[in-house]
Amino acid sequence: MGPASSARLSVEHAVLRAAEPFTATFTLGVTGAPADLEQFAYGAFITAKPLAGGPDRVIARATGLLATGSPVIRIEADGLAPGAYRLDGAVSLREPGTDRPIDVAAPAESLMVQVIG
Repeated sequence: MGPASSARLSVEHAVLRAAEPFTATFTLGVTGAPADLEQFAYGAFITAKPLAGGPDRVIARATGLLATGSPVIRIEADGLAPGAYRLDGAVSLREPGTDRPIDVAAPAESLMVQVIG
């Protein structure tokens, strides 16, 4: 059995300004990773779905390396039009320099944000 992961998505403010990029943060909980592993390679994405209806769209993607002792990923997200949105995201982890997955973090719990004009 591989590691068990969880991801929590947050933004600095629940009310955002229209068309202004913002920073979203994934805080990961990873257990059961190999003890000698000092860092993970990661891929992360965030989608936004208008609560008034409409399709999800990807507003942020990131890849990089993450120290196992500090599992926090900050991602710059595109600005959104005014309205209320549900943000969702997920993170996949793998051994650096390989395609060997360590784990796919459980999708982050949805986060509601309001964008004002």
